[in-house]
Amino acid sequence: MKKVLAELKNYIKKSKGIVTACGIGLATVILLCSFLVYTTSYAKILPNIKVEGIKIGGMTADEAENELKTIFGTNVEDRTIVIECEENKKEVRLRDFSLTIDNKKTVEKAFEIGRDGGKFKKTSKILQLLFKGEEIPLECSVDEQYLDSVISEIAKDKEVEALKTGYIIDTDKLTIVRGHGGRMVDRKKAAAELLKAALDSAVNKIDFAIETIEEEKPDLEKLYAEITAPMKDAEYRLEDGEVLITPEKLGITLEKSALKEALESNQPEVILEVKTEEPEWTQAKLEELLFRDTMGTWTSDFSTSSSARAGNVILTANRINGKILMPGDVFSYDQTIGRRTYENGYREAGVYIGNKVESGIGGGICQTSSTLYSAALYANLEIVSRTSHSLPVSYMPAGQDATIAEGYIDLKIKNNTEYPIKISAQVSGRRLTCSILGVKDPETKVEIVHTTTATYEPETERTEDAGIPKGYIYITNKGAGGYAIASSRIVRKAGEVVKTEKLTRSVYRAAPREETVNPLDKETPAEQLKPYTPGMVIPEESDKPQEESEKPEEVTETLPEEQEEIPSEEFVEEEVNV
Repeated sequence: MKKVLAELKNYIKKSKGIVTACGIGLATVILLCSFLVYTTSYAKILPNIKVEGIKIGGMTADEAENELKTIFGTNVEDRTIVIECEENKKEVRLRDFSLTIDNKKTVEKAFEIGRDGGKFKKTSKILQLLFKGEEIPLECSVDEQYLDSVISEIAKDKEVEALKTGYIIDTDKLTIVRGHGGRMVDRKKAAAELLKAALDSAVNKIDFAIETIEEEKPDLEKLYAEITAPMKDAEYRLEDGEVLITPEKLGITLEKSALKEALESNQPEVILEVKTEEPEWTQAKLEELLFRDTMGTWTSDFSTSSSARAGNVILTANRINGKILMPGDVFSYDQTIGRRTYENGYREAGVYIGNKVESGIGGGICQTSSTLYSAALYANLEIVSRTSHSLPVSYMPAGQDATIAEGYIDLKIKNNTEYPIKISAQVSGRRLTCSILGVKDPETKVEIVHTTTATYEPETERTEDAGIPKGYIYITNKGAGGYAIASSRIVRKAGEVVKTEKLTRSVYRAAPREETVNPLDKETPAEQLKPYTPGMVIPEESDKPQEESEKPEEVTETLPEEQEEIPSEEFVEEEVNV
């Protein structure tokens, strides 16, 4: 950059006044462009930047940090110094202030100089650094509470905290409290002085000066606008996942001339008669209503679940528990529980794939969504999106389940009330209870009605296996019929129906009957075959002498029409929760 400046100066000097305004403008543009390129490409701390007199401009961040560590270290020397404040003194140990130098943060601040703002702001800053430079203080941490206690001790009876002119409202009286100036030790300056003393072993005494703080004159227009602002009810607001309450504002009618006269008075307090308008919703009232009632609740059981499935239920319950919805907010179950991956805590368990149960990651998460859906139904919340499973589930009444498929099938619930609501999901043993907490109208009752509108017979899927004895059938799945459910929500107030709402239709496919037979029995009706379970012992046929008329070559693979009845074990279907 110095080279660019030198070339520009030589260019102007050689021109000897002949250079036109256009030429100067062109040179200026070239110079500015050079600065812009320089600003965006320079990867080091900008020139002429110092820290406590140490030049670090032109260094990389690592070089500057190592330089500061070499000179200042990271911890200050432990010794005793005297602190004075006017005629008061106190001897202190530096280590009691927990002073620590943060070289990394110092270098980060130095590196950012000249790099914020737009291109022209950056260029202006670089020009300033080239001609003037800049020095920044060492960043350090200090026990601010201990420092304040030391200052308060040696400056006691000498500090006076400044007070702004304010006011107090009591019913129909407004008290104007006149402000005043003060005398205080600047805590930030005191910390800087303490660090300088710690870095210089020759310093054994520092002075904390008390600075005069001038009285802040009240702004009549600003104060009048604040006092006479329109009445405002207290309001709920969501901040960092927590519901906070903005206090109410009393409406006040006041003559501006009366306020002006009060501010010009030398009296420390002036009482004015005013007219007030009380807000309907106060902070105390909103606090009392917040999550006061259980609007709707539902409990489901997962006692027959595998440990993996139970873990998925508990995991999703924890992730939705405590979720807050402000009025108008929409809750997404799919987004709230996160990606279904091993890294995100999920495990493999039974899931519905089409009309069959298979193993898949996240099995069991739909029990939580279904339990929440049922609670939301009875809480009379708006259901934005809900889809039934492809097959019935054992833990929920037909029509009250809610399936989830990551990214495209979701349970969405809207807070259609005037108050914040909170989702509660609690697990006790192997029972999950989901509740909606908010404000409930005691006269409002919700009824959920389910009606079967269609039924579907199951199909039979037969496979062949030579390992199955001839004349037997192995039933791997008994199958189940399917059906369609029409659901509605009936809302009554004081016994009268105020709303009848159709809910999403639920269609459950028929689960096919799955059976396996010997290849020789592929055409034999199931009712003609005996039940078989793996491992059962098949009795051998009795050895009886063949008739003389029988010839071995005439024996076929066809079994005699009459066979001895073979006892078998009763088939028990294992229920799989999804």
